[in-house]
Amino acid sequence: MFVRVFTFIAALLFAGCGYDPTARLLGAWEGREADGTRTIMVFEKGGQLTVIAGYERGRGTYVIHPNTAPLHIDLDFQLGPTRIIAKSLLVFLSTDQLKLAQPTQKRPADFGDKVLLLDRRVQ
Repeated sequence: MFVRVFTFIAALLFAGCGYDPTARLLGAWEGREADGTRTIMVFEKGGQLTVIAGYERGRGTYVIHPNTAPLHIDLDFQLGPTRIIAKSLLVFLSTDQLKLAQPTQKRPADFGDKVLLLDRRVQ
């Protein structure tokens, strides 16, 4: 019960403060997949997305649902010959690090053990 009340109050405070998770997400983020593959995600204004995974580069779009906790993010991009339409969860761990749940066709219920930690890249 306490968690629901706290989440509700936090949502009201953020709504009143003009909290915009999309603005916070803008820019380049880099991390490593479990297999060691380097992944870079560049979130641009207007919902534009660039993804670099290993040697493949792709373009697409993203949508953040700001009234969810944790944040929901929808990704739609082409990576090599593969089109990826996926849903995920997103949480900011700090101003320079975020955690992304393993994107899947159906949004995961929680972060589980398959997460991608991304650090903000300095451009």
